[in-house]
Parts: sequence; structure tokens; C-alpha cells
Amino acid sequence: MTANIVNIIITLATIGEIGVLCTAGFILFRKWGATFAEGAAYALITTMMLLAFIMQLAFLIGLPDLSIFAEIVTCALGITVIYRSLHYLRQARQILLTFLSEYPLLTAALVIVGTFLIYLAVLLPSENVQYQALSQVQAFHQQGSFFATELSAQTGHPLRPVNLSSLSLFLLQRNAFYGLGIFSLMAWVAIAFATYALARRYAWPPTAFTVTLVTISFPRLVHLAVTGSEEIMAAAVAVFCLLAIYRVVEQPDSKDLLLFILGLFFGISGLDLGFLFPIILTLLACVLLFRRHGALAWWKLIIGCRWYTLVIVILPLIIFSQCWLFGYNQWVHGQWLEFAGEDIFTLNADGITGALANMMRYLMESAHFTLPAEQLCRYVFGCSPSDSLMGFYQFVIKPYFGNQGAASAFSLAWTPDIRLSWFGPFGFLLVMPALFYALIRGPRRLKAIAIALIGYFYIIALIPAWRPENVRFFTLLFACSGYFSAFFLPPWRLTRARQRILQIAGLLLLGYACWSNALLI
Repeated sequence: MTANIVNIIITLATIGEIGVLCTAGFILFRKWGATFAEGAAYALITTMMLLAFIMQLAFLIGLPDLSIFAEIVTCALGITVIYRSLHYLRQARQILLTFLSEYPLLTAALVIVGTFLIYLAVLLPSENVQYQALSQVQAFHQQGSFFATELSAQTGHPLRPVNLSSLSLFLLQRNAFYGLGIFSLMAWVAIAFATYALARRYAWPPTAFTVTLVTISFPRLVHLAVTGSEEIMAAAVAVFCLLAIYRVVEQPDSKDLLLFILGLFFGISGLDLGFLFPIILTLLACVLLFRRHGALAWWKLIIGCRWYTLVIVILPLIIFSQCWLFGYNQWVHGQWLEFAGEDIFTLNADGITGALANMMRYLMESAHFTLPAEQLCRYVFGCSPSDSLMGFYQFVIKPYFGNQGAASAFSLAWTPDIRLSWFGPFGFLLVMPALFYALIRGPRRLKAIAIALIGYFYIIALIPAWRPENVRFFTLLFACSGYFSAFFLPPWRLTRARQRILQIAGLLLLGYACWSNALLI
């Protein structure tokens, strides 16, 4: 009993430290002209960056206890920033009160859901979370170094990038038994704020709020929000990068440009194909930034920074690039990273034909109307929507493609299983149409992003052979596409009554995902 109380105190103290850093970051970004939503999204992700940088630097030099001193210093600076700028917190409180007055019932429902998710993410023991593979991070913690030769000898595999997984060391260093889901929950909240900030570019606040609620209700995002998984953290960093691109294109500023570059490198994760989306974001940024202001303008923006700003940024960039880890892998294992294998994914051996077949399979899987809808249809109509889709696949698609591009027989499973869960009915009925609508009718910037996301979709269909678990590759796609619905739902199409319907449906879906989370964990 005493040990549990100590662990809870450690966890609450850790959350308090994270809260101080996030609040200080929010104040700084508000000073620099960010809106409330932009400042909140920036603060959450940059706090994760700061802590990951501290942990990686301490473990790289073999002095993990140094991280505690660095955290004390950063917290002291954070408290100083907060104390000197309390009026920004008063402004934030007024904004929140205004929002509460406009949406009292929805706010109350979101507070209840948020409290429940905090309980699942923070107070449940980390040993109950089976989704995240912690073996590599735990080995680093035990050895006090990233150069875990014992782990390399045991697995025989190259080490995976640690940008996101190193955040777990922040808790393991304190021997915290609880709270490994706190960073994935921060990522979920960051996706919410960033989605709202991006949606406001294309819609009024009521529509932007509705779109945000729809996005955070995706069952898979809710499931991942309490697991400590890198998957949702990588998605949050990707949306953060999109927000930084928008800000730097709209009003060129070295801070936003440097934050985008940091986010780009920080997004190199230990996930399968974790390097792919940062590459796509790099190409997208080159198109958007160079076309708007020219390549020379951005170079001048960087070299125009103060020298100490560049010094502060260069070291995190080197560490987040993971070049040190890739070099270690090359030296020890003879390959800088493992790209395929039974533990990662099977390559698609059927080329473009297999990719086309996989695209159809993934589109059918995205029609995830959830288990309650399946059971309701069986009870009321005596038929199953998933069985109908499988019948369509068997009689229309399979005769032409067979099992090309697949590593196993195609099947649909509308289960709340974290490994297989998709993004609910909104992902199929709203986000996917919005993505293709933006490709045809969207302004140039939105169209360029749509092309990048659809290109990512095609690459995911082309490289790995289809498996049910491949849904993990699509979290980035749906998280980054959520705000497209704001362009797809103009005011004449989304009346107040329809907004209410979407908001209630989003809350119901959010409640279902939370309930299934409780059963899974």
C-alpha cells in the first residue's frame, strides 16, 4: 500500500513538472503571436521535444542522472516565465470561460471524457499496457546508456530510433510504476488543438470545433491515447509540422521555421517505416515554402537568426536526426536500420497491381462503422454490414486481384482491438471524401497537402503486403487529414442543426471508444 502511494506521488509530481513546462511554453508562444489553439499545440509538442532531448543527451553521454539537474533548471525557468506573465493565463481563462458559455453541455461531456482518459493513461499501472514494446527502452534504462550492447546481442537486430520512445525514460528514471500513457495523451490533446487551429483557416469557430470533435473521436486515436504508443505521438508531431508550415508560409518567421525543422527530425520514430512521413513532409515543405517566397527567402530567414538561437537548435537537430544511432547500428550490425522482416512487415511482391488491390482493401477497411452498429444491424435488419462488404470483396474485387499484394487472407474485423481498430464511421464518411474533395476543389496549399497525403497512402499500399495490423500506418494519414473536413463542410452545408448532430455523434463515438478502452486495459 505504501509503495503504491509513493508511486502515485511520484507520478503526480512528474505530471506537475510537465504541466509547468507546458504552461511556460504556452505563454511564450502567445507572446510570439500564436492563437490560443496554436500556442497550446506548440507547447505540448515542444515540451515533449525538450524532455526527449534532455533524456537522449543524458543517456548519450552515459550520465542519466544529469537529466534530473537539467529538469530542475528548466522547471525553474518555466516557473519564472509563468510568474512574470500571469496576464496571459488570465486571458486563457477568459477564452475558456467564453467557450464554456457557448458549449456548456459539450464542455461538461469533454471534461468527463478527459478525466476518464487521464485515469486510464496515468493511474493504471504500466504493466497493464501491453501495446507498447518497452524492452529496448528498459534495457537503456538498466544500462544507463543508449549503446546497449547487451540488448544488441540478445536481439541481433539494429536498434530503432528513440526520439519518441526516450520519453518513457523520463518516467523510468523516477522508477515510476504509473503514467507511461501521459505522453500519448498529450499527443491526443495536441492533435485536437492543432486540428482546430488548422480548421480555422477554412471555417468559422463552430465548424472548426465540430471538425475537431469528430477528429479526436476516431476510435483508434482514443485507444492509442492511453497506451504510451509512439504511433499517436508520431501523428501529433506530423500535425504539429503541418501547423508550423501554415504559420511560416502565412507570415515568414524564423521561430516557426526552426520549429518545423525540429519537428521534422523529431518525427523520425522507431515505428515501421518511421522515416517515410518526415521525407514526405520535407518534400511538401519545399514545394509550399519555395513556391510562396522562393528558396533564397528561407535561407535568409535562417541565417538572419541570432547566433545563440542557431547554437541552441543545432544540438537537438543532431540528436533528433538519430545519426549517432544509425552509425552505431552500422558499426555493430552492418546495417544502419532494419527495413523488412518477420518482426516488421512483409514486402509487397506484386508491385503496382498489388498496390491497387491493397488500396481497395484499405478503403474497405476504413468503412469502420464500429461493433455497436454491427450488432444493431444484426438485431434490427438481420444482416451484417461487414458481411455485406466482405461479399462485395469476394464477388467483385477478389476475382480480379486474388491475393495479390496480401500477406494473408483479407478479412474485416470491427473490433475494439488496439491492433486492428480503425477510425470509425467519420473516417470513411467524412475525412476520406474531404481529402479527395480538397484534391479537386481545394486551394493550392490544401491541394498540395492532399497530394502528399494521398501519395503517402499509395506508398503504404505499395511497400508492405496487406495485413490487418497495417492500420498502424494510417494513423498519421487520418490525424493529418482531420481538418480537411472544415473545407468540405462550408456553412451552407453544415447548418447549426447538422453541427449538433455531428457533435452528438462524435461524443457518442468518443464514449464508445473510452468504454472499449476500459475493457481492453
